[in-house]
Amino acid sequence: MADLTFSTVARCLERFNFERVHAMMAVADWKWSLGSGPDDFRVPTIQEVKDQAERLLYAAVREEDTVATGGLVASYNDKHERASLTLKFVAAETWQEYK
Repeated sequence: MADLTFSTVARCLERFNFERVHAMMAVADWKWSLGSGPDDFRVPTIQEVKDQAERLLYAAVREEDTVATGGLVASYNDKHERASLTLKFVAAETWQEYK
């Protein structure tokens, strides 16, 4: 399973457009807290976004659930005997329950 997880996470990361996400974050001045210093609240670098995405994907697999932070959303789905991973960057979302 470890090799399968590693290759699945690697393919997911490979297919994701980190440059586009970083450009959107820069334009929106979308900052992350990246430490405790005064200069650590800033728009992350592309590499920092990639690193966080990788951590989230592995967490999603471990938890067999959806995990998110800073606009990144990683989801593990195991339906119909096949597992899949999804990585998204969400700038806005809403949800409303109805009956």
